[in-house]
Amino acid sequence: MRLTITLCVGLGVMLAAIFVSFDYVIGAETFGRFDAGLETQARAIAAILADAPRDITTGAVDPLNAQLQREIRTDFFQVWDGNGKSLQKSDSCGADNLRQPKKFEARDTTFYNARLPDGLLGRAVALRLNLPEHSYAQPLTIVVSEQREEIDDLERYAHYALLIGIVLALLMTTALAAIAVQRGLHPLERFGASAALLTPQNLTTDFDLAAMPQELAPVARTLNDAFARLLAAVERERGFARAVAHELRTPLAVMRTVTEHSLSHSESDSARKSLTTLLTTVDGMTRSVDGLLSLVRYEAGLDQIEEEPVELGGLITSQLGLLQQRIGARHLRILSSVPKEAWVLSDTALLERIVANLLVNAVDYAEQDSDLFISIDNTETADSNVASLEFRNAAPSLTEQDLQHFGERYWRKNDENETIPHGGLGLALTRALAAALGVELEFALHGGYLCARITQLKAIAFIHAQSDANQES
Repeated sequence: MRLTITLCVGLGVMLAAIFVSFDYVIGAETFGRFDAGLETQARAIAAILADAPRDITTGAVDPLNAQLQREIRTDFFQVWDGNGKSLQKSDSCGADNLRQPKKFEARDTTFYNARLPDGLLGRAVALRLNLPEHSYAQPLTIVVSEQREEIDDLERYAHYALLIGIVLALLMTTALAAIAVQRGLHPLERFGASAALLTPQNLTTDFDLAAMPQELAPVARTLNDAFARLLAAVERERGFARAVAHELRTPLAVMRTVTEHSLSHSESDSARKSLTTLLTTVDGMTRSVDGLLSLVRYEAGLDQIEEEPVELGGLITSQLGLLQQRIGARHLRILSSVPKEAWVLSDTALLERIVANLLVNAVDYAEQDSDLFISIDNTETADSNVASLEFRNAAPSLTEQDLQHFGERYWRKNDENETIPHGGLGLALTRALAAALGVELEFALHGGYLCARITQLKAIAFIHAQSDANQES
């Protein structure tokens, strides 16, 4: 559009300049020739007057006037003496006189426009002539005039023709520019369509250099090389993550087995407490490694999202059971607003990891002896039915600036909670898993409480427990 507008504006200015120049040149040439003809007629009258008798005053029968009418081929003419008395004039003037120029000095030849006796607009020339041997007052004033309607009509038609030509030229230029630009950008559109096919799972698209114009070939070649290097880097990162995850799962499983065996045969309370803490840590590391491995597999396209009905209430209950010891140690009160059954359509494994990570964070980072709120609700419209899950825990030390770092790898707020054994990957993994699952994860502060909210879950059915019966909504 910018190219077309620039071209049309530039061409319009150029054509306007051509129009003005053409109008000036044609007008000057046309009226120059017309004025030359008038001046020739005026000088012919002057020549006849110079050869005429001394007294050329119009009489009843005036041979001079008849000669002028016969030899001067002009529409109107009139001759005045130095006192302004009319000496001769054409019959076409009738009882009226031709208009003389307002300012006219001796021996000057003046061209001007004047209204003729017949009411039409005419072009006139005024000429001063001195004939000292004649008896009338000097100098004589000769005015010759002709109608200019035909010239004006011709000029008007020329203007119309020029304007129509300019408009047609602009329209044709706009159409041709649009076609040319579209054809010129078509390879770029194909280039963009090919680039749109690139995804984190598919970075192997090569741009066909043979189909590219000469201007785009270097860009395509550079992007091909850049994507090849990017693909190699991504594959190295994915391979490293997969290898690390696989390598860590085996020692973690061994550590868990050894810890459980030692815990079952230990009689010392301090040893059992230490082994229990170690077992909890191993469980957390195992979940992180499993989540990292799953994330890598989902990003690599090795695993696909498998949606199935999931009951949120049961999922939360099971996770709370796993965290019962932590909840008791921190003296937290669980306040829930959860339907009897809340069925959503999602990937069970991914959703379980997201809920587990958020719930672990809420339990570990909540204030001692505080309330932990859990709520589930749904919003039903004519087009969709979505559910949301919210965890709310007391967090008076957090600020709005801290929320901007949620999801950053290895970020931890420097406060009294820094002794909590979290590696700083939980929220990063949670955000990545939520993106893979297609749900939204939101964090907000309300009255000293941190609200972690999962939205855009596909709700199937909610069953609320009532005093007399269950009602399905």
